[in-house]
Amino acid sequence: MDEDVEGGAQAKPPIRRDVYDQFSIFVHWVTACCVLVLLGLGWWMMDLIRDPATRAQAFPLFPIHKSIGILVLMLTAARIAWGLARKAPPFPASVAAWERKTAHAVQALFYLLLVIVPLSGWLYASTEWAESLDKEFLAPTKFFGLFTIPYMPTVAEAAQPARRFLSFHLSSVHAYLAYGLLAFVALHVCGALKHHVVSRDSVLRRMIPWLPARAGDEDIEAPEKPSGKALKWLVAAVLVVLLGMTGWMAGEVPGAAPPSTTIPAGTAGR
Repeated sequence: MDEDVEGGAQAKPPIRRDVYDQFSIFVHWVTACCVLVLLGLGWWMMDLIRDPATRAQAFPLFPIHKSIGILVLMLTAARIAWGLARKAPPFPASVAAWERKTAHAVQALFYLLLVIVPLSGWLYASTEWAESLDKEFLAPTKFFGLFTIPYMPTVAEAAQPARRFLSFHLSSVHAYLAYGLLAFVALHVCGALKHHVVSRDSVLRRMIPWLPARAGDEDIEAPEKPSGKALKWLVAAVLVVLLGMTGWMAGEVPGAAPPSTTIPAGTAGR
């Protein structure tokens, strides 16, 4: 018998507390911190490098930016591999169907952007051309000073005019994808706060398990259909491709490279 004999009252069923596992929570929050640092650092160092008076302050920031980007790429790969073996905690049944579909689509977009944004930056770095200064830059970058990050050979081995052309377009692609990532970070944060403050459900608790579970969230959503999963990834891929294409078309290559086209090899970054 499932009765609470004390007081003769029947015990209430416990509220479900479905949360992500500790590894997923750890990777999520480390990735979130890295992304915020990357976005802020990216805009800061580009402002610094365009001003001759502050240019020297910008160079040491570029290797840090690239190292954090590679770290995000590795963390995302680990999170995807881990997620394939473990089922994510479901949303409470109180969450509307359109909200669940939107959340799943945004999650797919995050995974794609967290892979493609660092890759686009890696491709840009592989051109060995500093687009912001329109000069060649040949110094490799070390991952937090530990080991050298190799360039992508197909890009790095191209002729100088081709590398210069690619640098302007890939820099723009990288920027537009970063803008898209920032927009979806804002959407993600607003959605989480809406659930916690307005809807007052336990959605945010899935990633912050020390938050108290809320009554009425015992029931959970029905499993997502395979067709729905395929559609969300398709929509996410189309949006990422459109962002990348917009960035590529926005990239403008100046007429001719300036006479002095090489940054000294001893410079700390680009």
